[in-house]
Amino acid sequence: MLSDNEFKKLLQINNPEDMLRVRINLDKQTMEHDPILEKMMPQSETIWVKRIGANHAKVYNIPFFADKISLHDIIRIEYIEGTLPVFVNVIDRHTYKIVIEYQSENENVSENFKTLKSYFGSFGIEIEGFVAGHAFLAVPCFKLLSDCTKIIDHAPDLIVRYMVNGLGEVEQTWKTPQRRTIRQSN
Repeated sequence: MLSDNEFKKLLQINNPEDMLRVRINLDKQTMEHDPILEKMMPQSETIWVKRIGANHAKVYNIPFFADKISLHDIIRIEYIEGTLPVFVNVIDRHTYKIVIEYQSENENVSENFKTLKSYFGSFGIEIEGFVAGHAFLAVPCFKLLSDCTKIIDHAPDLIVRYMVNGLGEVEQTWKTPQRRTIRQSN
C-alpha cells in the first residue's frame, strides 16, 4: 500500500497539502441496502479528495463500498477535531460506478487490465482496479446507462460480468453464450 506522500506524488498534485483522506460512514445515504454485504461491511471507509473550498472537495478515487459516491464527484465535508474529515453529501455528481469482473485465471491479469483500461479510456470512461480480476468503471453522468452497457457488451472478450450500483438499481449481466441478465429495482 502506498504511503500518503507516495499517493500524492503518483497523482502529481501541485499542492499536496490540498489532498486529504476523508472518512465515509457507510449507511443508507452512501450505499444501496444489501443484506449480504451488510454483515461483513466495515462501518466506514476512506477516500482521497482534493480540497476545492473550505468544506468542499473533489473525489480522486473510486470508493469500494460507498456506491453512491464516485470519482470526480464534488462532495461536502465536515471537519471534526482529532479525526479525519467526514463526508456529508454529494453536491455535484460527475460519474457513476460500474463494477466489472474480468478474466484473471491466468498470468495475464495485468495485461487484461491494461487492455480494458485502453478500451474504456477511448470512451472517456476511467477504470480503477482493486483486486485481480475486479475493477470499477467511473462513467461520466452524461453517458446514458444503455449506451454504457453497449460499450461493455462490445468490450474485449475479457469481462465476465458487471454490476451497476448507486442509481437505485442493481444490474448484473453475465457474458456467457446465454447472456443471462438479472435486473432488480429498489
